[in-house]
Amino acid sequence: MVAEAPPMSAKRTSPPLGEVLVIDANEDHLTLSAIALGRRGFKVTAVASGKEGLRLALSQAFDAIILDHKVRDLSAFEVLKGLVGRLPHTPKIFVVASGTEDQAVKALGAGATGYLVKTARYNEVLPMEVEDQIEKARIKVRVQEQGRALAAGIEERRRLEETMRDFEERIGLMSKHAPFILWTLDMDLRFTSSVGSGLARIGLRPNQVNGLTLQEFAQTDDPDMPMVAAHRRALQGEASRFEQEWHERIFDVHVEPLREKDGPVLGVFGIALDITERVRAERVQSALYRITQAASTAENLHELFRSIHGIVGELMPAKNFYIALHEPGADSLTFPYFVDEEEDPPGPQPLGRGLTEYVLRTGKPVLATPEAFEELLRAGEVEQIGPNSIDWLGVPLAVKDRIFGVLVVQSYEEGVRYREEEKDLLRFVSSQIAMVIDRRRAEESLRESERVLSSLIGSLPGVAYRTRNDENWTNEFVSEGCLELLGYQPEDLIGSRRICGRDLIHPDDRGWVLQETEAAVRERRPYRLSYRIRTASGEEKWVWDQGHAVYGPDGQVLGLEGLTTDVTEWKGAVESLKSMAVFRALFDSANDAILLVDRAGKILDANPMAEAFLARERGELVGRPVTDVVPPSPSRPFPRRLGDLFEDRLKGGLQDTTVLEADGRRRPVSLQARLVREAGADPMAELSLRDAEPAPAKRDSEAESRPRGT
Repeated sequence: MVAEAPPMSAKRTSPPLGEVLVIDANEDHLTLSAIALGRRGFKVTAVASGKEGLRLALSQAFDAIILDHKVRDLSAFEVLKGLVGRLPHTPKIFVVASGTEDQAVKALGAGATGYLVKTARYNEVLPMEVEDQIEKARIKVRVQEQGRALAAGIEERRRLEETMRDFEERIGLMSKHAPFILWTLDMDLRFTSSVGSGLARIGLRPNQVNGLTLQEFAQTDDPDMPMVAAHRRALQGEASRFEQEWHERIFDVHVEPLREKDGPVLGVFGIALDITERVRAERVQSALYRITQAASTAENLHELFRSIHGIVGELMPAKNFYIALHEPGADSLTFPYFVDEEEDPPGPQPLGRGLTEYVLRTGKPVLATPEAFEELLRAGEVEQIGPNSIDWLGVPLAVKDRIFGVLVVQSYEEGVRYREEEKDLLRFVSSQIAMVIDRRRAEESLRESERVLSSLIGSLPGVAYRTRNDENWTNEFVSEGCLELLGYQPEDLIGSRRICGRDLIHPDDRGWVLQETEAAVRERRPYRLSYRIRTASGEEKWVWDQGHAVYGPDGQVLGLEGLTTDVTEWKGAVESLKSMAVFRALFDSANDAILLVDRAGKILDANPMAEAFLARERGELVGRPVTDVVPPSPSRPFPRRLGDLFEDRLKGGLQDTTVLEADGRRRPVSLQARLVREAGADPMAELSLRDAEPAPAKRDSEAESRPRGT
């Protein structure tokens, strides 16, 4: 596919900034790149094929070529090799995906003049990088042309000044509007010319520094200062290229010897391009990548906050830095990370009217210079909290319009000030910071929930399990209680490594247990079964198994979940009761609701009247603590005194208490307790329950005197 970006407007009459060839197998990225470059004023030709890209590049003139790491027909490096061999002077920008910067390094080594990483801001950075690369290439050609013309015109050293003036005249018009700085120095490293619109960015006028030595201009006595040393090497015939930060701007500097044609060195020629925006964009890209990395590698939230502090400190002054968090519905702020020269880390604080709360309320970044802070004070928007700072800069931490915190940097020194540029930068990186903090907090909260859940499951009196609903009941999870109940470690059972869930069931009970379970699953109801199992040592035990099926969105059974408890002792007691035929007949035909309870307070049996009285089936009552049905309270201590009954320290008789109904409400009852003994068997407590007699009605006058609402 070969496509040209359409013109942005039919009224456009100015020539394009240049012609650009884009080679990218991703047609969406191809289109977005073409649109971004077209908006900037470039004429764009876009192709997805490597072979077609090579053909166009070698048959047409392009000012720059953008080559993605993925193209069709050929590998990107084969295409790059062909371009470098045939078009050595055309800028070639290699594009890589985030996380594959090693390919960019390889591409630079293969001859690419620059590279870009595809990030969220790629289409913003791309036009600037292309413009910079084209301008640098054009300048280099012009410089070479002018240098050759200058060297060719110099015949004698005494004509240097005349040649310099001629050079300045020829580049004067070009440099008036170009975004760079050109200068020349003599053999004493004294400025003989300085031109270019870039001078205004560092507060200078053309030729303003003429006559000054380089060290006077740099205000240094150090001859080894990198910028001075590079110019000294140029006098020895060595060209240098380096980055130089000057007056808060960053320049790409190239210096080389200025010499007559095939003659001696006469001075130094230098050129500097302002690359501040590009370098800052690269630093921001690197910061975002490292913030994401920190979220994955930090051991805890405090370490993550410390990493974020260090990364922000590379983008702007951040000696004083803190993060404040606010939970939804809470009326306080917490400060999990706080580094400050003037103030100790605070504890949780109630929400007030400080600058931090102002950012939370408005959801907007705030740069509180002394003047801006005074305006907010006069308007009553904020109050003075903590020590006075010179500049205070805070941005909200938000995910999907949910603001949960504030990130702040502040300064106490006049020499450290923040500008709108730092505010925009901090606002941009804060979105990434908010995402990693929110994700990490969610992960830590999930880990804590899992820890609590694991602790609760581990403390259950039995084995919690989840099995597949297959023919073997293959275990997916079993709790730690399996060792005590079954004699197996959890890892022995998960995945049925040593034994599957079905084979734990006694062979004589296995058939009907499987049938009952399948019926419960089919009818979408819980199952409650008592059957025998065989432990790892071959011991036979009785268990109570209660559980249910887990269904997927389509109704498919995903597995079985439940709890298995040991009821061997209870089963033995029940078997003893079976021999008490007379007792059983009286027990079953009694007019009162009766519960039989052992010394440990566990319900051994319940008669039919108890089932009706408590609205619960016998299977729901047997094996449960009696306190689940008859809860104790300070005014009604029974059944907490059940032990006294077994020790003959508690006499029978009616006692007023309450029972807990199935819906959780308490119901007043009268309870009578007595011991039931049989030779050879442990004694049992017989608890007879009946509804309590209603309290006598209150007199009307007494009811009228009661306050409303009580």
